[in-house]
Amino acid sequence: DWLFEAITETYCPLIDVFSRLDAEHVRARAGVVLSPPLCEMLTDPLLRSRHITSPPATPHATFPRKASPRAPSGAGISSKALRG
Repeated sequence: DWLFEAITETYCPLIDVFSRLDAEHVRARAGVVLSPPLCEMLTDPLLRSRHITSPPATPHATFPRKASPRAPSGAGISSKALRG
């Protein structure tokens, strides 16, 4: 359960924020570390299919993600704040 929660509540919102920053041509840097075991789990076809078919806990519970028209909850990083 923790993997699906991490995908839904952490990784998908991060992808949304990074996608918005890229679309707005905002130059920003971030460091994200993914362990080899986590990378294996994220690319495992069985785990991916289980996440896609599980009932969504939030509107962001799809993997892989499509761009969301609104900011996900918890993603309060504004691109203007990062422009510095």
